[in-house]
Amino acid sequence: MKKVVFFLIVVMLLPGKVWSQKKDNRQLFRGTVINGDTIAVIDIPEVYVFPRKKFKNRRIEAKYWKMVRDLKITYPYAMLA
Repeated sequence: MKKVVFFLIVVMLLPGKVWSQKKDNRQLFRGTVINGDTIAVIDIPEVYVFPRKKFKNRRIEAKYWKMVRDLKITYPYAMLA
């Protein structure tokens, strides 16, 4: 009986170990050595910063931010089409 219980416990625990393995998602970057330290060299795209919009009243501002919210939701789907 003890062998059967031990076998069942082992069978129940093994699939968890096998399925819990994850894919390795490491990335390779160029690097330079400065004073014995290795520093990754990564090209970062430019970021544009615009001044804050000024609205005539709160109603127009609320409509604008609703449009921005809705656009953020629908734009990815439009890019897929």
